[in-house]
Amino acid sequence: MQLDLEELFRLHYDEVARYLKRRVDASTADEVAQNAFTEAFHGRATYDPRLGTPRAWIFGIAINLTRKHFRQQRTAEDANAILGAELGEPHDSWPEDLIDRLDARVLRDVIDSALRSLPRLQLEALTLYAWTELTQREIAAALGVPEGTIKSRLSKARRHLRAFLQASLSEQGDG
Repeated sequence: MQLDLEELFRLHYDEVARYLKRRVDASTADEVAQNAFTEAFHGRATYDPRLGTPRAWIFGIAINLTRKHFRQQRTAEDANAILGAELGEPHDSWPEDLIDRLDARVLRDVIDSALRSLPRLQLEALTLYAWTELTQREIAAALGVPEGTIKSRLSKARRHLRAFLQASLSEQGDG
């Protein structure tokens, strides 16, 4: 199957960039999105349609590049901490639109803490499910895991968030 990368870019660049802007700052998101399509171009011979749709494939590339960005960011922060440098305010707060959509601005800190408390793999699955229109099957293809693994991660994430939020809200009610 011939992969039409121009069509892939036209159809999915904005969606990939929007997803990434919810994970990292806007300029990093644009850079990662561009790099994802560049990597797709250079690796087009490796695309296997049996493993998922082109859309899921490009999201998988973007997610891997985002992971790399976070690893590099942590390494830089660790190096700065060792040197005693002040880092300033890192870009690590959850986006306003997620909180607005939940219509819970007053619960921002609780929701932020709840999301931060999720294991990384559950958080990736949940944000892909909530912020994109990828199906569970496409998320599985993007992350290179079985579909059942995605279902399990989403279930565990929901259960964890529900328990975390209930505990936090009851603490606020007691305080």
